[in-house]
Amino acid sequence: SRRTEMTRIAIATAVLVLATSQPARGGPVSSLSLDEAVDLALQAHPAITSAEAEATAAKTKPGQISSWNDPVFSFMTGIPLKSPTDPPLIEMKLTQEFPLSAMYSQKADAAGAMADAFATKIPQAELDVALEVALVYYRIVFLEEERQVVEKQLELAGAVVEAATLRFASLSGNQADIIRARITYEEMETALEVIDLDVRAARDVLVLLLGDGRDPEGFDVGAPPYPTVKKDAEALTAQAMSLRPELAFFDAKALALAAQKNAAKSSYAPFLSVSAGYQYKSNTLAGLMGQDAIALGFAINLPFMVGKRKGAVDEAGALAQANEAKKQAAVLSIAQKIVELRSALAVLEEQVSLQEDKVIPSAGLALELTLAAYTAQKADITDVLSSLDKLLMADRTRSRLRGRYFTVVALLQRQVGTFEEPI
Repeated sequence: SRRTEMTRIAIATAVLVLATSQPARGGPVSSLSLDEAVDLALQAHPAITSAEAEATAAKTKPGQISSWNDPVFSFMTGIPLKSPTDPPLIEMKLTQEFPLSAMYSQKADAAGAMADAFATKIPQAELDVALEVALVYYRIVFLEEERQVVEKQLELAGAVVEAATLRFASLSGNQADIIRARITYEEMETALEVIDLDVRAARDVLVLLLGDGRDPEGFDVGAPPYPTVKKDAEALTAQAMSLRPELAFFDAKALALAAQKNAAKSSYAPFLSVSAGYQYKSNTLAGLMGQDAIALGFAINLPFMVGKRKGAVDEAGALAQANEAKKQAAVLSIAQKIVELRSALAVLEEQVSLQEDKVIPSAGLALELTLAAYTAQKADITDVLSSLDKLLMADRTRSRLRGRYFTVVALLQRQVGTFEEPI
């Protein structure tokens, strides 16, 4: 009948749309781009504030350490032990020590290098925040893409229900077919509701990261270009070696430990003590008359605890070796993770291509033929629902693979050390 033919055309059209529709590769214009989201999060995230405060505190250390020891004021009064009846002695003295080495400037150099090391914590925190935002942002993008897929699936499932209803009305089908088709339709409705909840949760998390209290439903997100990564693992590793702030931390710490070792060696050097004092010794116990004097003194102080100072030198040398070993371990770990992530991207690209070029078109054609056979009473509802399920799973698999692809991209960007430069 004409009604049956119209239903077949509607079903075939729905299958064609579902099988051939693919996510836009350029990304639509959106009210909130990933770059904008990252910039907002960097302004509000407490991890950035904490890192900046620690770096500011570290910058005050060189000035404190480079200063000489504070001058010492002393006041002394004494009673002669051999003859307690002798008049007391009163003395006031101001003493200042001057190092006869570059120890203080070397300690300041060490503190300055450590301040540089602490400064690398800021870009580290920024990269961590950017990764956190990117993962949530990409999750929203591809959950919404999956929602579109399920909405199309729902339309197609409705067409199957209509086909089963028409076949039953023509006395060539049975009511069980309608019930089974409706069950499939209701399962898709439930899946759509679950995705809506997941989208809302992801949007709530993103708004928390943005810190501006915006309406979670009041902005659009845009799909990024696909594929994104163009460089191979070797080029990405070389890029990471020049960008990763963690490696800059080890370099700055190496300079600090070298200066610390030099300062420990300089601690062997003597100190010059300069003192100026006033002395008064009374001639009577009442202290009414006496003799006073003003004195200027110089002394050379030689360090005595040689073993302690040698231990400080050895400690600084051992810490420098440990720091270099940690840097090399970090380099190895970065290179290993980049190779693993780049390989994972290559696999995902192949899987997405397989879904788009072969699996989805084949599943779509199979469903179209099965529906035609069902309409012609040459197939039953089990065949139709099985073909429908295969097409739907293929399309959702493509969407999820693309979502996984961009999750790996974000992880790779963190390993390389940039969310701004192309990789």
